[in-house]
Amino acid sequence: MPLNNTHGPDLQTKHATLDHNDLQMPVRVSDMLDLEHELDEMARDLVDSQDQLLALYEMNRSMRSNADLNDSLVTIAQLARKLLRVHGAFVALAMPDQPLKFVQDPPNYAKDDQFTLLCDSSPNATREWFLEPESQANTFGIPIQNGYLRRFEIRPDVCAVLGALNKISGNFRSPDIKLARSIADRASSAIETALLVADNIAQARLQTEMALAHRIQAELLPKTTALPDRIALAVTSTPAREIGGDFYDMQAESDRPFAFYVGDVSGKGTSAALLMAVTRTCIRSQHRYMSHPDPALILDRVNRDLYGDFTDVGMFVTVFYGQYLPKTSELVYANCGHSPVIYLPSDGNPRLLEADSPPIGVMDMTFCSTHQLRFAADDILVITSDGFNEAANSDGVMFGIDRMMASIQTNRHASAQEIVDALIAEVNTFAHGVRQDDQTVMVIKHL
Repeated sequence: MPLNNTHGPDLQTKHATLDHNDLQMPVRVSDMLDLEHELDEMARDLVDSQDQLLALYEMNRSMRSNADLNDSLVTIAQLARKLLRVHGAFVALAMPDQPLKFVQDPPNYAKDDQFTLLCDSSPNATREWFLEPESQANTFGIPIQNGYLRRFEIRPDVCAVLGALNKISGNFRSPDIKLARSIADRASSAIETALLVADNIAQARLQTEMALAHRIQAELLPKTTALPDRIALAVTSTPAREIGGDFYDMQAESDRPFAFYVGDVSGKGTSAALLMAVTRTCIRSQHRYMSHPDPALILDRVNRDLYGDFTDVGMFVTVFYGQYLPKTSELVYANCGHSPVIYLPSDGNPRLLEADSPPIGVMDMTFCSTHQLRFAADDILVITSDGFNEAANSDGVMFGIDRMMASIQTNRHASAQEIVDALIAEVNTFAHGVRQDDQTVMVIKHL
């Protein structure tokens, strides 16, 4: 009995403790179930995150290996649809003077004419987008920007948006927006790379075309021609760009006077080169098919033929046209607005042969006359475009006609080619590397 009495309270306490633990066990199981549910969610989130990371890695890899703009936009839309788990995703790209690029996955999920993209190229601009119909409530768009900038670095006039349409389950939440921003950041690099590659390809194509145009224009200018007895001629032409508006030509035919001319189309580049070729061809035709080729009459007819074309484009051309008559040792010439033309007689000082008519294309008629000039032994005629006298140094000072006359007079006993070389060297030394206009010089010397 005392033994039982001694252990009685302990047994009661133990039973009481067991009963209490038994009551707590359902609570702990519930906690474990909740914890298991949370672990399952975490595992799904980890799997989703892993899938997203793999997809982003695939996106980066695809973007690095693909520099085509359209292919890049398709890839962005496809990966955005997969990552964001939506029924449809799109990329809209707006560029100046081009229709809106609207690429979506799957194709034709939304109509591109229902999408409007408004953008401003200023640094603080915002991009607004609007998609109809308004029933597309489960929709959002993220501006595609270059990092923290609000515009593309190489093309600030380009505007782009990444959009997601109709989430497969539930509504869009903050993690979806963050993921979309991550996709948009990678998309911006891909788009900018594609634009840069496209610009480089366009530049390469343009350079190739310009190189071809330069070669064609150089081939159009005569290299050699039969010269009259006791006449030496040297000529060179250097365009300011790949192609230019200066031109020269010589025509020597047995039954016609030896003709030579130099012209300068206003402006530079492709437009000047096209008009240069047309003007040269027109002068050649007039000289060849006119029974008695008179310089003033030739230039007047050329002006009548080309006046409308030059007026339409707001340009003009200066032309000095001359002929050498070996029987009388004379030069006959006409000048429509061309300068400088310098005549240096063997027994005198250099002087300008000034124009007496405006350039071709300024008016519907010319006022030039045919002039005659003695051209005997050691006389020199120098015809240049204004790229020589208007050549300027870094201080903006022009070479000028006086320096040209001094150079010609200093080298008057040199050959025609040596006079050309000396004049070019002096102009280049004076300009000291400053980019100049088209430069053409023709020197004719009577031997």
